[in-house]
Amino acid sequence: MNHYPISKSFFDSPNLRAELIANVSRLINSNNDEERVQYEKENDKICYQLFDLSEDDIQEIELTLSIHSSNTSKKGISKKCE
Repeated sequence: MNHYPISKSFFDSPNLRAELIANVSRLINSNNDEERVQYEKENDKICYQLFDLSEDDIQEIELTLSIHSSNTSKKGISKKCE
């Protein structure tokens, strides 16, 4: 975690923090790819809130991620590692 930016609001928002932690736990434990994709989307939205990102910021991030993920066969972590 030392290398990842953590928003100050992560520590100031216990409800969002708890929701994010719960979703990550569900994501890790799920074997259903559709559920995993949904948890990823929910986690993205929570992170956008924590960093107080604008719609323009979100679009730029999602565009950048889609460009980079199109170069790999695995997108996000929605596919559970075997």
